[in-house]
Amino acid sequence: MSLELGSDGKFNLRQSFNKNGDKVLREQRVDIKLYSKDLTKEFTLRGILIEKKELTTDVLSQLSAEDRKSFDETFTGDDLSSLVNLVNANNKGYCRVGLD
Repeated sequence: MSLELGSDGKFNLRQSFNKNGDKVLREQRVDIKLYSKDLTKEFTLRGILIEKKELTTDVLSQLSAEDRKSFDETFTGDDLSSLVNLVNANNKGYCRVGLD
């Protein structure tokens, strides 16, 4: 899974397959930990529902109004294009992690 900033400015979550894994897309809830590039700011997107398809669009729309306000206060516009993310923080969902 990877979090991407779309051309429309919305964050999308993409599921992909491991080359030796099963080819099953799963609907599940995960936490996503976000960090600023210099690691001085952090925020957790809790309980994000991943749809049973390759691309789940606009994951920030799943936040409550209070959490969205907190997110907007944590990260400025400059931060958004370079966020570091850890999908499946707190190990709630099924995934295999590949590091580049």
